[in-house]
Amino acid sequence: MSLDAVGQGLGDLTYPTGYAMEPGDGLGRIEQQFKRLIFAATRRDDGLHLNITVELADFDPELIELHRRERNSTLKPCEGFALEVLLPAALLKLRRSLNLW
Repeated sequence: MSLDAVGQGLGDLTYPTGYAMEPGDGLGRIEQQFKRLIFAATRRDDGLHLNITVELADFDPELIELHRRERNSTLKPCEGFALEVLLPAALLKLRRSLNLW
């Protein structure tokens, strides 16, 4: 199974900025929207292989301007990330035998 999607509404990445003034500070985190999501799942003898690649959009210009003005932020947007995961065959067999997920 594979999916290659581009556009809005694919997801977002939120991470701490490191300069929150107090708990609940709206500038204590920043968000980037997914620009592109590539997902592939392959079943092999050793288990289920998942590959996920995400390209991230730039920060929202108004939001990053607020961060720079209010906190003198020097944050730079991430470009993306990738994950490779193996769900071992033994786990999949156990899940099926116990009727989990």
